[in-house]
Amino acid sequence: VILIPLAGAQQISSVSPRTVIVGESVELEITGRNLGLSGDGNLEILASFPCQQEIISEEPKPPADEKAAKPRSKVRLKVSLKEDVQVGVGWLRLVTSMGITPPILFLIDDMPTRRVDSKTRRDDVVLLEPPLAIESRTPNLDGHYYKLEAKSGQRIAIEVIGSRLGEDVDAVLK
Repeated sequence: VILIPLAGAQQISSVSPRTVIVGESVELEITGRNLGLSGDGNLEILASFPCQQEIISEEPKPPADEKAAKPRSKVRLKVSLKEDVQVGVGWLRLVTSMGITPPILFLIDDMPTRRVDSKTRRDDVVLLEPPLAIESRTPNLDGHYYKLEAKSGQRIAIEVIGSRLGEDVDAVLK
């Protein structure tokens, strides 16, 4: 039996944004621990959906002049999806020279997505204009306020996906 210590294991701690639209490209910022060696060129996404990627930047920056590479803690990737990718919850992992990260859940959507900062006061509400998906973080179990103008008889569907993506959130809509 071989025991591998988990203290140095690769781990993704966050991905932002957590949504990509079918047929479009998005810049993902992935942070974590031991995400391969900076500048070694060995970094690929392994995902449950077909995608193409390109490295935009990595931290720490790749070493110059043959110095020893350091483990990455952050990487920005441009990820592109084709038009025929299935909508739903998928997963992605990073494959590096140091191994493969555990999977992190990710939303693939066909609806325009707007990233908004959390508004915790009624005076700072964000006006929503459907059809629209909102991507937002909810730190410290805060309340968030949004404004939606609707007409009598109009049907509106609202869905919260946070916990299905592995986030620690128990959302309530009022």
